[in-house]
Amino acid sequence: MRSWWDKTRWKLIAWMQGRYGQYGSDQLSDHLTRAGMILMILSIFRPLRMLYGIAFVLVFYSVFRLCSKNFRARQRELYHYERLMQKPRGYVKLWKLRIKERDTSRFYRCKCGAIIRVPKGRGKIEITCRKCGKRMIKRT
Repeated sequence: MRSWWDKTRWKLIAWMQGRYGQYGSDQLSDHLTRAGMILMILSIFRPLRMLYGIAFVLVFYSVFRLCSKNFRARQRELYHYERLMQKPRGYVKLWKLRIKERDTSRFYRCKCGAIIRVPKGRGKIEITCRKCGKRMIKRT
């Protein structure tokens, strides 16, 4: 005999068939939910109705995305979100790399935007950018 939870679980699985959240949530939905939960917790300590309202809208939109049947629109939203977050992620990645290798390497930015890593303690060296081919003389 099945329990109440098993019956409800299978009904929910059947209902989610053909919906965007069928296989789980994506990164945008996860981040919306987390931001909403953090704002809800903050609104407990600092009771602001606007803060709670924003948190509610974020969580509601995350659930809406999961229950939506419009795959194309949800994928387009995810694509735009990932493009928007690409630059900040690059900065964080570079920052972590600089911290990790600050004792052994120096980092220079070329005019084309490329980041060049060279070993420390070599004196003046000629550096060639791999992206644009520009040469520069720098002190390591």
